Amino acid sequence: MISSHIRFVAAAALALGSSAAYAQSGNGSDVSGPAQVPVTFAPLGTPNAGSGFAGPSPSTPGAVSSVQASFGSGAPVTSPATGQPIAPSAVQAVSQLINSGSPASLASVAAALNGAGAPSGAVAELTQAIAMLSAAKGESTPAAVLSAAKAFNALVASASASFLKNPPPAFLAIHAALVPMAASIGH
Repeated sequence: MISSHIRFVAAAALALGSSAAYAQSGNGSDVSGPAQVPVTFAPLGTPNAGSGFAGPSPSTPGAVSSVQASFGSGAPVTSPATGQPIAPSAVQAVSQLINSGSPASLASVAAALNGAGAPSGAVAELTQAIAMLSAAKGESTPAAVLSAAKAFNALVASASASFLKNPPPAFLAIHAALVPMAASIGH
């Protein structure tokens, strides 16, 4: 009974907290390209106090490792928001950030997000949280994923409508990386 109630509340929160946006399909260019595809950035699931969250899952480190490997493999990555392939250069930049957390990769991804109009404070929080995933091991992994998911949600909440209508490929790559990681928490 409680589990059903939690699922209903979570579904309602996702429905009420989502931001409708549009992203271009194709190469991610904002100058030309195919028609825009409707996008919804629902808040990533993040357990909180009193939610009935059972605690960190042993599957969370595996989910992070899986994303790190798939993004680092060079294989195409499809945006869960648009259903379209994400520009390989954006996937590579986010892969470097997730896998190394280097200052150069952090600066590269931050520049892509800031250049597209994302709020600089939220960008700094998000890129730093994602960089911390590179060092997360074992029991520290769920907390690192939770921090990154919360930072993503904060950026979505503070981003302009124009940013969300035409998110840069780096943002779509971050979203694609965080969706399976956030889903692994508490499962």
